[in-house]
Amino acid sequence: MQRLTILLLLLIFSVAANGQVYKWVDADGKTQYTDQPPPSGAAKDKSELNIRPAPSTSNNNRQADSTGAVDEDKKPSFSERRTARKEAKAKKKRAAEELNQKCIQAQGQLKMYRDTPRLRVPDGNGGVVYVDDNVREQHIKEAQKNIAANCK
Repeated sequence: MQRLTILLLLLIFSVAANGQVYKWVDADGKTQYTDQPPPSGAAKDKSELNIRPAPSTSNNNRQADSTGAVDEDKKPSFSERRTARKEAKAKKKRAAEELNQKCIQAQGQLKMYRDTPRLRVPDGNGGVVYVDDNVREQHIKEAQKNIAANCK
């Protein structure tokens, strides 16, 4: 008996859920939504709303509908989307850390070129060469460009 009652209730609610909905504007300018067509003299603008029932979750062969919706079988699952977001976040964090390291390095170079009165660099043959002021200014300008590019 309970099964029959539940079945009848489900049937009644499913019929009500698939009913037509009408939208119209009354004489006062208010938008009305009803399940019955608007009165003939009261409507300024009337239209039928195509409200489709939600697709059942048991349907595994979902196709794209006329509105161009994407096939849900091809959508990434929640765990795939979460993994992709975590990877993107980690990649962004690595890029920020790399920029920070470049910034620190450029600031160190600038400090070295400005604060060291007689800058020495290796000559490649095991010896040392002192840098003249023109080369030093070029290195300072290059360090400033690197700071501008990497320190934000």
